[in-house]
Amino acid sequence: MSSEPNAQPPKTLNAAGLPPRVRDTLEQTLVLVRKVLDGAVFRAVEKFEWDVTNGSRTDEWMQDRGDHNLLITHRTSLLPNYIAGIEASLAGIRHEADPLQLRTRENRFEPSTNWSLESQSGKETTFEESTYANIVLASSQLSVYLLGMRMGVLAGMPAMDPETVPLGPKDLLDRFSDAIPETFGTAFTAPKLLARFHEELAPLYPSFIEQVNELLGDEGILPGLTHMPIRKKAFAVNNEAPLSASPAWKAEGALRQSVFGAEGPASTRSRDQDSAVARKMAVADWLSQPEFESYLSRAIGGTAGRDAGTDTPAHPLRREADFMRMRQLLAAHRAAKGMDAMSHVARRQEDELPRQAVHRAFDKIQDRTKGSVENLRQAGINSIEDLREHLLGELRHEHGDEKGLSRVDADILDLFGLLFQALSSEVRSGSPMSAMLDRLQVPMARAALDDQNFFEADEHPGRKVLELVADSDARIAGESGVDPFFESAVEKAVTRIENTYRGEEEILKSVSDELVEEQKQQIKRAEAAEHRQIEAARGKERLLIARRETQAALNSLIEGIELPGACENLIRTAWQDALSFVMLRSGSDSEAWTQQRETTERIIETVTANDKREDKALEITVAKGLRRVGYHESDANAVAELLSRGRLAPRSEFSASPTAIAARIAGHARFGEEGETADKNAGTKAPRTTAEQSAYELLREMPVGTWYDFVLNQQGDFERRRMSWYSSVSDRVLLVNRRGQRIVDMTLDDMARLMSVGQVRIALPDDISIFNRAMRGVSSVLANVRGTLAGKRTTK
Repeated sequence: MSSEPNAQPPKTLNAAGLPPRVRDTLEQTLVLVRKVLDGAVFRAVEKFEWDVTNGSRTDEWMQDRGDHNLLITHRTSLLPNYIAGIEASLAGIRHEADPLQLRTRENRFEPSTNWSLESQSGKETTFEESTYANIVLASSQLSVYLLGMRMGVLAGMPAMDPETVPLGPKDLLDRFSDAIPETFGTAFTAPKLLARFHEELAPLYPSFIEQVNELLGDEGILPGLTHMPIRKKAFAVNNEAPLSASPAWKAEGALRQSVFGAEGPASTRSRDQDSAVARKMAVADWLSQPEFESYLSRAIGGTAGRDAGTDTPAHPLRREADFMRMRQLLAAHRAAKGMDAMSHVARRQEDELPRQAVHRAFDKIQDRTKGSVENLRQAGINSIEDLREHLLGELRHEHGDEKGLSRVDADILDLFGLLFQALSSEVRSGSPMSAMLDRLQVPMARAALDDQNFFEADEHPGRKVLELVADSDARIAGESGVDPFFESAVEKAVTRIENTYRGEEEILKSVSDELVEEQKQQIKRAEAAEHRQIEAARGKERLLIARRETQAALNSLIEGIELPGACENLIRTAWQDALSFVMLRSGSDSEAWTQQRETTERIIETVTANDKREDKALEITVAKGLRRVGYHESDANAVAELLSRGRLAPRSEFSASPTAIAARIAGHARFGEEGETADKNAGTKAPRTTAEQSAYELLREMPVGTWYDFVLNQQGDFERRRMSWYSSVSDRVLLVNRRGQRIVDMTLDDMARLMSVGQVRIALPDDISIFNRAMRGVSSVLANVRGTLAGKRTTK
């Protein structure tokens, strides 16, 4: 790439300084472009000439007359100028004028809300050009996608998208649009000629781009790249189907009894009823896919969405953390701890501090601590308990030492303190989001104090902000880190809350909406990353299928034939790789596969012949096929020579022996051998136990997109992973994190064995939300009053 960021892009391939192989490949591509597009340009000009001489309206007569005169004078220059523009596009494939502005940008990462569209060429694309490009692209999306990947290899960069790839629909139309004023001048009616060219380009483009891909493949540029998998729905939803219990959930019940132990019917009945609604959303994930809701409502029977034994619709999470119930538990908790826990509560009603005074104290504290975590630490605020004492000190200094918080205000601050502590423990320590969370504790404590719905309403804006910030770098998400764009948005949101929020819910609502929108962009980025992982996994599966079909076809050809030992070894290794490539690329019904099968028959006939035959044409064909799958030229020639000669054919004294050639090929990486290795490993495993089989059947019925918790160590730490893809052919599953990054590639059998021993579990809905996990933890702490009282009695 150009070392100078502002260097002008090269105009010709010779001036581009490209590596010889890249330059030669692009020169061949340019020859093909000229051959195919020559006729299209000629026909477009002919049709345009007819338009301006025979189809003019009265008001366009003068303009068309001028266009015709310019056309007669300069028409022969249009094609050379157009081809020159395309050559410039190809020549600039490795030119980089600091496109990401990494040298000049002050901040490396910008939130997506600040993004703007920018033309690669610096010129504005007209509506007509965009429309024409989209029409052409619609008929060749797969081919343009593959071209982008191949051009990325030539450019030494990631795959190019259809908007920027040379020879893509937009590039060809843009170059033609540039060539028109360059050839005829700016007074020429360019849109009409562009429309005619689009009419000629659209029908021939699919075959043209296929030829380009084939040429690049023949030159060794990703020769095996032939498909782009499409992600389909995991299942079809039928809302009219009768409600019935799914075998998957029956299997889950059997699994729990066999692995984790079964309590008596009387002790498990209420637990099963209470978990029915929770299981309803067992696979609901952060992408909120609606089809899962209908699927699970049918899968667990008619109790989903209603309280057990009643006709009253239940809250989706059967929330334990009801605000009034938590206040009652908090009162009992204080009583168990003694009166010291109530030192901040006013003893008499007339000593209660008014809410307005509390708000003024919050204003002062917020002004002193905003901006950074260091300001909080300097003020002595390391927890909500410190904030409460700081708040009381401020208020008692102004209103008197006998003053205290009302019982409601004290309850809210204490509950918020427990909640904030639980949320903080869910976030990775030392992460940027942990610091953002600390900066929010003062304004969010104020928001909870203003509205007790903070603890009850899922859509409370303050609660939503806390949840989004904490969940962005939760410990259970693993080491995936925070999306940098979302991190930038959170930084701005926290700063805005610190500077402007003084109890106005509208500000929290505005900030919450902005973060939700940024999260949607984050989800889109994660979906794109996940889609790429699925494409790669499906590509491996397709290769595995091709190898299996090739091996079966080869076995049928060799069956009953006695081949020389070294030749048979080479046919079943090197030549099978070449066959697998054709099977993968063209399929068993293609003419290419038929030719390869006939070549295989010729090889078998040649190596088993007891004569001195030497088939030079066969040797060339075999060598070419082996080079396509990555064999070095010397190895390919040696194998081809051996497989194209009869038993008695003379061999050069400089040629390696058949045994030496076979040994050398045995150490060569096989085409698609990864899938075979997995199959061999699967065959060495012990048969599944009853519990493992139950887990396996459950996993097979769970839809793609389900979240699972994988236990990492003996301390019970776990990491949440999403089953993004499952292969019914190889039994392999793809597990990704929340950013769509591949975590591990394992088999469903491996997951079942881990699930049977409690190392993998389905993420239940109350575990999906970080806020609900924190609220559940608070309820658990407050509900442990009996143990606290028992401990006090024992001490006495």
